[in-house]
Amino acid sequence: FGGKFGVQADRQDKSAVGWDYVEKLQKHESQKDYAVGFGGKFGVQSDRQDKSAVGWDNVETVEKHQSQVDHSKGFGGKFGVQNDRLDKSAHNYNESSGQVGTNYEKQKPEITSIKPSSLRAKFENMAKQEEEENEKRRLVEQEKRKLRELQEKKEAREREEKRLKELQEKEEQKRKLLDGSEKVKNTPITKIDCDEEELPISSEFIRPPVVVGATIQPSVKNDEEALKKITADEERKRKEEQAKIERENTILIQKLKEDEKINEEIKRQHERLKLEEQQKMNEELLKDNENKKKEDLARAELKKKEEEKIIENKKKLEEATRKKLEEEAIQKKLEEESIKKKLEEELAKQKLDEELAKQKQDEELTKLKLEEEAKKKDEQNRLEEERQLEEQKLHEQLKNGAASEEDPEGGYIAVALYDYQASADDEISFDPDDIVTNIEMIDKGWWRGLCKGQYGLFPANYVEIIN
Repeated sequence: FGGKFGVQADRQDKSAVGWDYVEKLQKHESQKDYAVGFGGKFGVQSDRQDKSAVGWDNVETVEKHQSQVDHSKGFGGKFGVQNDRLDKSAHNYNESSGQVGTNYEKQKPEITSIKPSSLRAKFENMAKQEEEENEKRRLVEQEKRKLRELQEKKEAREREEKRLKELQEKEEQKRKLLDGSEKVKNTPITKIDCDEEELPISSEFIRPPVVVGATIQPSVKNDEEALKKITADEERKRKEEQAKIERENTILIQKLKEDEKINEEIKRQHERLKLEEQQKMNEELLKDNENKKKEDLARAELKKKEEEKIIENKKKLEEATRKKLEEEAIQKKLEEESIKKKLEEELAKQKLDEELAKQKQDEELTKLKLEEEAKKKDEQNRLEEERQLEEQKLHEQLKNGAASEEDPEGGYIAVALYDYQASADDEISFDPDDIVTNIEMIDKGWWRGLCKGQYGLFPANYVEIIN
């Protein structure tokens, strides 16, 4: 009932499709009816379209950067205006890059003028030069570290000033509430004038105005003069910036020294107030500790009494339970001993019965084996006698020339060329030079015949038909 040529139609799956069925894709609603459809370029059902989607008439353009819209903004590149946003670790365009590449030239030593004493002096000089270079590097790094520390101290000082101002305002508000006064002037402890650094904007590069439609005639001399002016301006600006930075550093150092003195005074006042508060707190803690100790002693005495009572009750319960457990254990032992005796008796009976049954089975099996062996021997003897008789007959027929291409019984006769052992129940096995009779050519590769009293299949290319 299965496959392409199934005959039992009553057993076929009713939900299955036949071999003559050709499946086709169904058309979409928008392909059948052009009044339906909300996607694509020509969607009709506009109420089903995505409200956040953009139409086909939308042409998206990239927005311009702030520096492209407003030329007073921008901090990157060579002509950045917002200097306060520049990366402090970035290099300047005025800095000259060192030699790049491998321009190393090996010096050839003069062997004639070299002596042991001069070699020693040479190595000592090299060591001294290395030490001097290391000291220079250390000094440069130390200066950089000092500048960094000054900046960090300045930031910390500003944060501390803000915090102190907030604390003063809170304290003054508390005093106003306590004294009942209407207004109290805020007098900050420290007031340090730190003007914000305003970087000059006049140092920016001014581009020349562009005139539309004008023609420019190139001249080499004008270009050279313009380049010289630009380089001179850049050097002057760099020197001015360096001088300004040095002045600002000196001012910062003076301010930091003054701030350190003021901070020390503030710290002393805070420490004095903290000491007074700690003394008060210590006195209160001592009083609280004494009261707690008294309460703890009273509680400890009550707990001891309760624990003693609980221990006595536990001991009584343990003795009672111990006695009960001993009695139960004795009873269990007696019951287990009686059960063990019964089980041992039953097991002994079962073993005897099993041994007797095994002896009977062994005797019966030995009898059956002997009978089967005798039958097999008789059959083998009979088959060997029949095979010998058949072989004698065949040899006689071959000698007398009575054998023909076909056997009088309706089969062919063949001689085995190779050894073949049967691999199934319906096959026969034979050795080389054995004779196979009553051959039926069922197939090109497999024949059926009789050999050694066995009738079955064998491969055709293992035998040769006798003419």
